[in-house]
Amino acid sequence: MENKYNIDLTVIIPVYNAEKYLEQCVESLMFQGDPQLEIILVNDGSTDRSGVIADRLALRDNRIKVFHQDNKGASAARNVGLETAQGEYIAFVDSDDWLKKKSLDKLYRTATRHRADVVMGIVDLSDHGDRLSRVFKPIPKSMMNIPFAGKEGFVRLAETCSYTPMSINYIYRRGFLEKIQARFEEGIICEDELWTPVVLYQASVMVIADVDFYFYRQHLDSVMHATNTEHRLKSLFRVTDKLLKFADQFDFTGEDGAFKNWLYVITFRLYKTAFYILPGMKDSSYPLPELHWNRLKRDSAKMTSRPQKI
Repeated sequence: MENKYNIDLTVIIPVYNAEKYLEQCVESLMFQGDPQLEIILVNDGSTDRSGVIADRLALRDNRIKVFHQDNKGASAARNVGLETAQGEYIAFVDSDDWLKKKSLDKLYRTATRHRADVVMGIVDLSDHGDRLSRVFKPIPKSMMNIPFAGKEGFVRLAETCSYTPMSINYIYRRGFLEKIQARFEEGIICEDELWTPVVLYQASVMVIADVDFYFYRQHLDSVMHATNTEHRLKSLFRVTDKLLKFADQFDFTGEDGAFKNWLYVITFRLYKTAFYILPGMKDSSYPLPELHWNRLKRDSAKMTSRPQKI
């Protein structure tokens, strides 16, 4: 397929107080093989030297563009990147993570070979000492390197317990994201929990590539660890509310019944997380949102057997 774009891949990196890791992150993008890259760094109101480091990196390499904004969260930073990206495909990378050499090249070649809207790669976990482990459920080899509709891919991943709702797991065709007007929900954390199923449902072609490409760093300074309990709780309830509204367009036994069944499983798990952290509020008067929990319990009677059992 002829590429009408001058840039093959845009990598969007929201940056917030990542001075310890940012150079390693960006330098890992310098060794990605043949694709023409555009790297967009969005400094999201960092209070450390991240903005200075980002500007210095941009002076070294004209593929790097830097935007500075007041702190609005990762979603807002990613949306800035989406509005300015010029690549045929888009990847999201967190500023404290890094990529394996030439891995984006492999994902991009897979994407163009299948004319895919979405290509999924394999993520490894790193602790603060950079020791790597494969903690996510392995994806069955039988599901790899063959095209699915995105909603079928979502169902198969959920069925095999290998679904991970992280936007960093995938590269996306920019024309597809523009067509569905994809944007991240701002003002929350857990935004990937909402982004991923909604985007996958609308993808005509999804491919799961047998490519290790992403090293995901866990450390105590990360946004997820640093966010206060009330904000986490509000974010989880906001995401579950929107997922249930998205599910309203389907029924459990129709053409998209499998998608709705497994979307409910995902939503149940988010509720489980919310109620697990609720005691951390130490406030018995904390107002819960409308009782979607009762609706989930009621609707579960309509689900097919395996998702219902889960």
